Amino acid sequence: MSIPKTYSYIMTYRVIEPIIESYYSKQKVEKEKREYNKEIILSLVLSYMSSLNRSFNILMQIRTKDIEEKVRIQLTTILGPFMLDNKDKLEMEKATLRYWKNRLLINKWEETPLYNHLFIKLEELGAHPTNEIIDVKEVPSPEKGAKKGYSYTLVDEDVQDSLTGLFNSLKDKKCIAPATEFETFYNAFTGKPLGKIEKRIKWIRPKILLVYFIVRLLHLKKIGIYDLEPNHKIQDNLDYWKQMEAVFMDKNGKPMDNGLREYTKIGLEVVPKNVEIIDNILVRGISGPINQYDSLR
Repeated sequence: MSIPKTYSYIMTYRVIEPIIESYYSKQKVEKEKREYNKEIILSLVLSYMSSLNRSFNILMQIRTKDIEEKVRIQLTTILGPFMLDNKDKLEMEKATLRYWKNRLLINKWEETPLYNHLFIKLEELGAHPTNEIIDVKEVPSPEKGAKKGYSYTLVDEDVQDSLTGLFNSLKDKKCIAPATEFETFYNAFTGKPLGKIEKRIKWIRPKILLVYFIVRLLHLKKIGIYDLEPNHKIQDNLDYWKQMEAVFMDKNGKPMDNGLREYTKIGLEVVPKNVEIIDNILVRGISGPINQYDSLR
Protein backbone atom coordinates (compact mmCIF):
# COMPACT_ATOMS: atom_id res chain seq x y z
CA MET A 1 0.00 0.00 0.00
CA SER A 2 1.48 3.35 -0.97
CA ILE A 3 2.39 5.51 1.97
CA PRO A 4 1.27 8.79 0.34
CA LYS A 5 -2.32 7.55 0.04
CA THR A 6 -2.33 6.27 3.62
CA TYR A 7 -0.75 9.51 4.82
CA SER A 8 -3.30 11.56 2.90
CA TYR A 9 -6.16 9.73 4.62
CA ILE A 10 -4.59 10.08 8.08
CA MET A 11 -3.88 13.79 7.69
CA THR A 12 -7.37 14.46 6.36
CA TYR A 13 -8.94 12.65 9.33
CA ARG A 14 -6.68 14.65 11.63
CA VAL A 15 -8.01 17.92 10.19
CA ILE A 16 -11.70 17.23 9.63
CA GLU A 17 -12.52 15.20 12.77
CA PRO A 18 -12.22 18.11 15.25
CA ILE A 19 -13.98 20.50 12.86
CA ILE A 20 -16.93 18.18 12.33
CA GLU A 21 -17.17 17.37 16.05
CA SER A 22 -17.05 21.07 16.95
CA TYR A 23 -19.54 22.06 14.26
CA TYR A 24 -22.21 19.54 15.21
CA SER A 25 -21.90 20.37 18.91
CA LYS A 26 -22.68 24.06 18.39
CA GLN A 27 -26.06 25.18 19.74
CA LYS A 28 -27.11 26.84 16.49
CA VAL A 29 -26.43 23.61 14.59
CA GLU A 30 -28.19 21.43 17.16
CA LYS A 31 -31.16 23.80 17.08
CA GLU A 32 -31.31 23.72 13.27
CA LYS A 33 -30.63 20.02 12.91
CA ARG A 34 -30.51 17.81 16.05
CA GLU A 35 -28.20 16.57 18.78
CA TYR A 36 -25.47 14.20 17.63
CA ASN A 37 -23.81 11.50 19.71
CA LYS A 38 -20.22 10.30 19.23
CA GLU A 39 -21.08 7.41 16.91
CA ILE A 40 -23.09 9.67 14.61
CA ILE A 41 -20.24 12.22 14.56
CA LEU A 42 -17.76 9.53 13.48
CA SER A 43 -20.19 8.33 10.82
CA LEU A 44 -20.35 11.92 9.53
CA VAL A 45 -16.55 11.99 9.33
CA LEU A 46 -16.55 8.79 7.28
CA SER A 47 -19.37 10.14 5.13
CA TYR A 48 -17.33 13.24 4.37
CA MET A 49 -14.30 11.13 3.39
CA SER A 50 -16.48 9.11 1.03
CA SER A 51 -17.88 12.35 -0.43
CA LEU A 52 -14.34 13.65 -0.97
CA ASN A 53 -13.54 10.59 -3.07
CA ARG A 54 -16.79 10.71 -5.03
CA SER A 55 -16.29 14.39 -5.84
CA PHE A 56 -12.69 13.81 -6.85
CA ASN A 57 -13.73 11.07 -9.27
CA ILE A 58 -16.29 13.42 -10.80
CA LEU A 59 -13.68 16.16 -11.22
CA MET A 60 -11.35 13.74 -12.98
CA GLN A 61 -13.90 13.38 -15.79
CA ILE A 62 -14.47 17.05 -16.59
CA ARG A 63 -13.16 19.00 -19.58
CA THR A 64 -10.52 21.68 -19.06
CA LYS A 65 -12.84 24.56 -19.95
CA ASP A 66 -15.33 23.46 -17.26
CA ILE A 67 -12.86 23.16 -14.37
CA GLU A 68 -13.71 26.37 -12.52
CA GLU A 69 -17.47 25.82 -12.66
CA LYS A 70 -17.34 22.10 -11.80
CA VAL A 71 -14.99 22.63 -8.84
CA ARG A 72 -17.37 25.31 -7.56
CA ILE A 73 -20.34 22.94 -7.91
CA GLN A 74 -18.57 20.12 -6.09
CA LEU A 75 -17.46 22.44 -3.29
CA THR A 76 -20.98 23.81 -2.91
CA THR A 77 -22.37 20.29 -2.71
CA ILE A 78 -19.84 18.83 -0.29
CA LEU A 79 -19.72 21.91 1.99
CA GLY A 80 -23.48 22.35 2.10
CA PRO A 81 -23.91 20.89 5.61
CA PHE A 82 -21.46 23.48 7.05
CA MET A 83 -23.28 26.62 5.92
CA LEU A 84 -24.27 27.55 9.50
CA ASP A 85 -20.70 28.44 10.50
CA ASN A 86 -18.44 30.31 8.08
CA LYS A 87 -15.21 29.56 9.95
CA ASP A 88 -15.82 25.82 10.00
CA LYS A 89 -16.91 25.94 6.37
CA LEU A 90 -13.66 27.69 5.40
CA GLU A 91 -11.50 25.12 7.20
CA MET A 92 -13.41 22.26 5.60
CA GLU A 93 -12.96 23.90 2.19
CA LYS A 94 -9.18 24.06 2.74
CA ALA A 95 -9.10 20.41 3.81
CA THR A 96 -11.17 19.42 0.78
CA LEU A 97 -8.99 21.25 -1.75
CA ARG A 98 -5.82 19.94 -0.12
CA TYR A 99 -7.10 16.36 -0.26
CA TRP A 100 -8.01 16.65 -3.95
CA LYS A 101 -4.61 18.20 -4.69
CA ASN A 102 -2.84 15.35 -2.91
CA ARG A 103 -4.86 12.75 -4.82
CA LEU A 104 -3.56 14.30 -8.03
CA LEU A 105 0.00 14.26 -6.70
CA ILE A 106 -0.30 10.61 -5.71
CA ASN A 107 -1.23 9.80 -9.31
CA LYS A 108 1.51 12.11 -10.67
CA TRP A 109 -1.02 14.44 -12.29
CA GLU A 110 0.48 17.69 -11.01
CA GLU A 111 0.93 19.04 -14.55
CA THR A 112 -2.81 19.16 -15.19
CA PRO A 113 -5.08 22.23 -15.35
CA LEU A 114 -7.15 20.81 -12.47
CA TYR A 115 -4.08 20.63 -10.22
CA ASN A 116 -3.13 24.22 -11.08
CA HIS A 117 -6.66 25.42 -10.34
CA LEU A 118 -6.75 23.67 -6.95
CA PHE A 119 -3.31 25.03 -6.07
CA ILE A 120 -4.39 28.59 -6.86
CA LYS A 121 -7.61 28.15 -4.85
CA LEU A 122 -5.59 27.03 -1.82
CA GLU A 123 -3.29 30.05 -2.16
CA GLU A 124 -6.31 32.36 -2.31
CA LEU A 125 -7.59 30.84 0.94
CA GLY A 126 -4.22 31.34 2.64
CA ALA A 127 -3.57 27.60 2.95
CA HIS A 128 0.08 27.79 1.77
CA PRO A 129 0.03 24.71 -0.48
CA THR A 130 3.18 22.82 -1.52
CA ASN A 131 3.98 20.44 -4.35
CA GLU A 132 4.73 17.69 -1.85
CA ILE A 133 2.32 15.03 -0.60
CA ILE A 134 4.19 14.67 2.66
CA ASP A 135 5.23 17.74 4.59
CA VAL A 136 7.46 16.75 7.54
CA LYS A 137 6.28 19.81 9.46
CA GLU A 138 2.75 18.37 9.39
CA VAL A 139 3.67 14.78 10.25
CA PRO A 140 2.04 13.78 13.55
CA SER A 141 4.80 12.50 15.83
CA PRO A 142 4.02 10.09 18.67
CA GLU A 143 4.51 11.50 22.14
CA LYS A 144 7.60 10.55 24.13
CA GLY A 145 7.15 7.28 25.95
CA ALA A 146 4.12 6.39 23.86
CA LYS A 147 3.88 3.42 21.54
CA LYS A 148 5.27 4.43 18.18
CA GLY A 149 3.29 3.98 15.03
CA TYR A 150 -0.32 4.29 13.95
CA SER A 151 -3.28 2.01 13.71
CA TYR A 152 -4.43 0.51 10.43
CA THR A 153 -5.94 2.89 7.86
CA LEU A 154 -8.83 1.71 5.72
CA VAL A 155 -8.26 3.28 2.30
CA ASP A 156 -11.35 2.27 0.35
CA GLU A 157 -13.01 4.90 -1.81
CA ASP A 158 -16.28 4.53 0.10
CA VAL A 159 -14.85 4.29 3.59
CA GLN A 160 -18.21 4.88 5.25
CA ASP A 161 -19.85 1.80 3.75
CA SER A 162 -16.68 -0.28 4.07
CA LEU A 163 -15.92 0.49 7.70
CA THR A 164 -19.49 0.28 8.98
CA GLY A 165 -20.09 -2.85 6.88
CA LEU A 166 -16.95 -4.49 8.24
CA PHE A 167 -17.93 -3.58 11.80
CA ASN A 168 -21.44 -5.01 11.46
CA SER A 169 -20.33 -8.12 9.55
CA LEU A 170 -17.67 -9.06 12.11
CA LYS A 171 -20.28 -8.73 14.83
CA ASP A 172 -22.85 -10.76 12.90
CA LYS A 173 -20.33 -13.55 12.27
CA LYS A 174 -19.27 -13.57 15.94
CA CYS A 175 -15.69 -12.54 15.23
CA ILE A 176 -15.74 -9.55 17.57
CA ALA A 177 -17.58 -9.17 20.85
CA PRO A 178 -21.20 -7.94 20.60
CA ALA A 179 -20.39 -5.13 23.05
CA THR A 180 -17.69 -3.66 20.80
CA GLU A 181 -18.26 0.08 20.41
CA PHE A 182 -18.12 1.65 16.98
CA GLU A 183 -15.63 4.27 18.21
CA THR A 184 -13.19 1.51 19.22
CA PHE A 185 -13.43 -0.07 15.78
CA TYR A 186 -13.16 3.33 14.08
CA ASN A 187 -9.95 4.18 15.94
CA ALA A 188 -8.41 0.84 14.93
CA PHE A 189 -8.85 1.56 11.20
CA THR A 190 -8.37 5.32 10.77
CA GLY A 191 -4.65 5.72 11.48
CA LYS A 192 -4.69 6.81 15.11
CA PRO A 193 -1.43 7.03 17.17
CA LEU A 194 -1.02 3.68 18.91
CA GLY A 195 -0.12 5.41 22.16
CA LYS A 196 -3.57 7.01 22.24
CA ILE A 197 -5.55 3.82 21.64
CA GLU A 198 -7.43 3.36 24.92
CA LYS A 199 -9.72 0.45 24.07
CA ARG A 200 -9.03 -2.72 22.12
CA ILE A 201 -11.42 -4.70 19.95
CA LYS A 202 -12.19 -8.05 21.56
CA TRP A 203 -11.64 -10.80 18.96
CA ILE A 204 -13.55 -13.88 20.12
CA ARG A 205 -12.39 -16.37 17.50
CA PRO A 206 -8.89 -17.98 17.29
CA LYS A 207 -5.92 -15.65 16.88
CA ILE A 208 -4.85 -17.26 13.61
CA LEU A 209 -8.17 -16.24 12.04
CA LEU A 210 -7.50 -12.62 13.04
CA VAL A 211 -4.07 -12.86 11.42
CA TYR A 212 -5.73 -14.22 8.29
CA PHE A 213 -8.20 -11.31 8.38
CA ILE A 214 -5.43 -8.67 8.58
CA VAL A 215 -3.37 -10.29 5.83
CA ARG A 216 -6.38 -10.54 3.54
CA LEU A 217 -7.04 -6.82 4.05
CA LEU A 218 -3.42 -6.09 3.11
CA HIS A 219 -3.54 -8.35 0.06
CA LEU A 220 -6.69 -6.67 -1.18
CA LYS A 221 -5.12 -3.24 -0.54
CA LYS A 222 -8.00 -2.32 1.73
CA ILE A 223 -5.74 -1.05 4.52
CA GLY A 224 -2.50 0.89 4.67
CA ILE A 225 0.16 1.01 7.36
CA TYR A 226 2.04 4.20 8.12
CA ASP A 227 5.03 4.68 10.40
CA LEU A 228 7.89 7.03 11.25
CA GLU A 229 11.56 6.27 11.55
CA PRO A 230 13.54 8.13 14.26
CA ASN A 231 14.80 10.56 11.57
CA HIS A 232 11.19 11.42 10.65
CA LYS A 233 11.31 9.69 7.29
CA ILE A 234 8.09 7.92 6.47
CA GLN A 235 8.37 4.31 5.44
CA ASP A 236 6.32 1.19 4.90
CA ASN A 237 6.11 -0.75 8.13
CA LEU A 238 7.03 -4.39 7.54
CA ASP A 239 6.05 -5.30 11.10
CA TYR A 240 2.32 -5.69 10.55
CA TRP A 241 1.71 -7.13 13.96
CA LYS A 242 2.38 -4.36 16.46
CA GLN A 243 -0.80 -2.70 15.19
CA MET A 244 -2.73 -5.90 15.77
CA GLU A 245 -1.42 -6.15 19.33
CA ALA A 246 -2.32 -2.51 20.02
CA VAL A 247 -5.89 -2.57 18.68
CA PHE A 248 -7.05 -6.16 19.31
CA MET A 249 -7.31 -8.38 22.38
CA ASP A 250 -8.41 -11.98 22.79
CA LYS A 251 -11.59 -13.14 24.50
CA ASN A 252 -9.75 -13.16 27.84
CA GLY A 253 -8.69 -9.54 27.50
CA LYS A 254 -5.03 -10.20 26.60
CA PRO A 255 -3.39 -8.21 23.76
CA MET A 256 -3.15 -10.15 20.50
CA ASP A 257 0.63 -10.60 20.33
CA ASN A 258 2.85 -13.01 18.35
CA GLY A 259 1.04 -12.29 15.10
CA LEU A 260 4.13 -13.15 13.04
CA ARG A 261 4.36 -16.60 14.62
CA GLU A 262 0.75 -17.33 13.74
CA TYR A 263 1.24 -15.97 10.25
CA THR A 264 4.11 -18.34 9.45
CA LYS A 265 1.80 -21.29 10.15
CA ILE A 266 -0.76 -20.31 7.53
CA GLY A 267 -0.40 -22.40 4.41
CA LEU A 268 2.66 -24.16 5.79
CA GLU A 269 1.25 -26.00 8.79
CA VAL A 270 -2.44 -25.24 8.95
CA VAL A 271 -5.36 -23.72 7.12
CA PRO A 272 -7.22 -21.57 9.64
CA LYS A 273 -10.58 -22.96 10.53
CA ASN A 274 -13.53 -20.92 9.25
CA VAL A 275 -11.49 -18.93 6.72
CA GLU A 276 -14.59 -18.79 4.56
CA ILE A 277 -16.14 -16.43 7.11
CA ILE A 278 -13.39 -13.87 6.47
CA ASP A 279 -13.31 -14.47 2.72
CA ASN A 280 -17.06 -14.01 2.41
CA ILE A 281 -16.95 -10.78 4.42
CA LEU A 282 -14.09 -9.28 2.42
CA VAL A 283 -14.39 -10.56 -1.12
CA ARG A 284 -17.51 -12.70 -1.28
CA GLY A 285 -15.93 -16.08 -1.53
CA ILE A 286 -12.32 -15.76 -2.68
CA SER A 287 -10.91 -19.25 -2.20
CA GLY A 288 -7.63 -20.71 -1.02
CA PRO A 289 -5.48 -20.11 2.03
CA ILE A 290 -2.49 -17.76 2.07
CA ASN A 291 0.66 -19.76 1.36
CA GLN A 292 4.42 -19.42 1.16
CA TYR A 293 4.17 -17.64 -2.19
CA ASP A 294 2.06 -14.74 -1.03
CA SER A 295 3.32 -11.19 -1.37
CA LEU A 296 3.96 -10.52 2.31
CA ARG A 297 6.74 -13.09 2.70
